[in-house]
Amino acid sequence: PKGSISIIDLGEDGKVQTVATKDFSSIAIPADVRIKPDTDAAEDLEPEYVAVSPDGKTAWVSLQENNAVAIVNLETSEISAVKALGAVEWKDQKVDIVDDGVANPDTAPANIFALYQPDTLVSYSVGGMNYFVSANEGDDREYDTWEDYEKAQDLELAAGGSALSAELQAVILDTDMKKLR
Repeated sequence: PKGSISIIDLGEDGKVQTVATKDFSSIAIPADVRIKPDTDAAEDLEPEYVAVSPDGKTAWVSLQENNAVAIVNLETSEISAVKALGAVEWKDQKVDIVDDGVANPDTAPANIFALYQPDTLVSYSVGGMNYFVSANEGDDREYDTWEDYEKAQDLELAAGGSALSAELQAVILDTDMKKLR
């Protein structure tokens, strides 16, 4: 089903006054929001957690699987934007880059990136500015016949160059050789 966001207005008595359910079919989705290939963005977006600004005018909704956040104008009950959160390069980070069942936290080579995936959100205000913060779940997406990740050891070299840095290729080759021993 299409992802949607419902804005529920409660009256003074705590009873529901209005419900506005909005989908993403009329929202411009930036090209760097992660959408499953050959899928309509309005169907692929998956709202999860919400944080409301202290002034009650804005809500941020995590689109965890999509590497994005939806911004909701609570005064107009409209989704005002979807913002991609970008990627982080793991260069100079300590990561286990080989899936061999052994902890081997080496410094990651260049050209290894991960997408931010917002999870639970909370908002706060400082100096009249509203902000939100989120945990980064860092999970991959798996569907029946499609996976949104590739293990480094399974990547192949690109023609005329390499898909990976020489350093990572050496680590993978070394690991493959250990498996053969």
